[in-house]
Amino acid sequence: MNSPCPYRLSGLAATVGADFRRRAMPSSWVGLGLVLAAGAALMAAQPGVQAVAVLALALLCRRAFRRPSLAPLGNPGFAVLLLLLATSALGIATGMWGAWGAAGLAVVIAVVHVGSYAARVVGLSMRLQAVVDSLEDVELLALLPPDAAAEARRWMAGAGGDAGRLTVAVPLAALHVALGRCDARVRDRRALLLG
Repeated sequence: MNSPCPYRLSGLAATVGADFRRRAMPSSWVGLGLVLAAGAALMAAQPGVQAVAVLALALLCRRAFRRPSLAPLGNPGFAVLLLLLATSALGIATGMWGAWGAAGLAVVIAVVHVGSYAARVVGLSMRLQAVVDSLEDVELLALLPPDAAAEARRWMAGAGGDAGRLTVAVPLAALHVALGRCDARVRDRRALLLG
């Protein structure tokens, strides 16, 4: 006679890192806008179009990556992009190569900004998931409210049927613990992530 297989709470939190990464990264529309703005900045023949493309690039970087702790070129990068915009718009960079150089530098700054942000988000999501994977069911039970903990015990014993609201409560509890443990490895309690 086979006894029912007990369920594990940690299995409900198996996608915490991936969910964090999905929410922290900008939408695909923003990515498309960044690619189009970078292409227009590099390919535009007229300084006005190039200036508008650099402005779009600066604004998209500023809007899409609004978590300054994860974007190392947050304010300085935005200031440099605006300076390059003014250079391009006012025609200070004379000649085709000067304007193209300003646009090229703006694109390089945007690529470094986007790439470093994405690397930091992926790194944090992997560290979060590693912490979540190391959690035991007892730790997760202790974090749940009493009524949810009772429901979790029934579910783990196989008597609860559908996980229901546990599919929301357990990942939130796991994320709370993981963020706390990852934050302990951060200098000066800032969200500047260690590599």
